[in-house]
Amino acid sequence: MKFSSGVFQEVSGSAGGYTYSRARGGGMYIRARALVTNPNSPRQQTVRSALSAAVVAWQNVLSEGQRDGWRVYASNTPLTDAIGNSTLVTGLNMYIRQYVLMTQAAEAPLVLAPTVFDLGTPPSIVVAPEATVTAGIAAEVVPPDAAGITAAFLGRPQNAAINFYKGPYRFLGSSTDGTFGVSTANVLAQTEYAITDGLAYFMRFVNVDADGRVSSDTRTRMVATAGV
Repeated sequence: MKFSSGVFQEVSGSAGGYTYSRARGGGMYIRARALVTNPNSPRQQTVRSALSAAVVAWQNVLSEGQRDGWRVYASNTPLTDAIGNSTLVTGLNMYIRQYVLMTQAAEAPLVLAPTVFDLGTPPSIVVAPEATVTAGIAAEVVPPDAAGITAAFLGRPQNAAINFYKGPYRFLGSSTDGTFGVSTANVLAQTEYAITDGLAYFMRFVNVDADGRVSSDTRTRMVATAGV
């Protein structure tokens, strides 16, 4: 968890079961010291492979001029961190953001950096997502430009009384026109989450423009019904 302090400008190390450090992009953070499980699921393998491939491509496929393009884009396009601060990341970070999403969506990652210095337009909800045991999940959002994609992610099922969910989310699918229709069986196969009557489900959507700009996300909540 990132935090601000009126006492410390810099703090690092571990004490009392917590680890303190500073994020590369700015801001101090604190996390609990805990044993990390590593099930190495197919989803994790996909993301890890994409991360490794992105670094290899950055080093061996992109030219220095192309890498500079991503550096220029990154230096002119701040992101917002977990506590609302504006922060700059590296060109490699920006390249990886689109590379992993495009890989998850089974699309070819982009090489050239965006020349418009913003994050594009986040997807807005057109038809509120619905989850039913019989039909699965349906939703519609405003997509990016004609050649871009929208990626959808689903959070683990929650009690219907839960109104806020931070994550984690699992990749559910992608769309070129902003419409999503995923059967109950495919939701289970893709995320390992079953659609259960009466439970709450949270979704997040991200647009990737044709030029590689990755938007901030749009999140929404739905409660599953039995359907007909």
